[in-house]
Amino acid sequence: MLTAELKRHVQETLSTLVTITGAAFPVLRAPCLSQASIAGDGAVTATVLAEGTNTPGVAGSWILLVTHTLTGTNTDSTALPITGTYSNIRHRCTAITGTNAQVTANIGV
Repeated sequence: MLTAELKRHVQETLSTLVTITGAAFPVLRAPCLSQASIAGDGAVTATVLAEGTNTPGVAGSWILLVTHTLTGTNTDSTALPITGTYSNIRHRCTAITGTNAQVTANIGV
């Protein structure tokens, strides 16, 4: 049975028409699930990266784990597994287009 801490679900709204790096969250076990979604009016697209590190205080220590490519009319979403164990995982929205487009990213364990 999972503890309450392992059942937690981290969600963060990453971006509304700007690229941004989200906060890092500790992930205590693998595998976990990286989810990203986009919502807006009409054609919307975004690229969201999930990155991991075991040394969050060291510049350049983040490595690419998965890439979410979102594209659709009004909405789109993806969910990808992360199988490695990292002390911290974050999401980074590197591109976003569309009227009123907003990206939300989640890490579920």
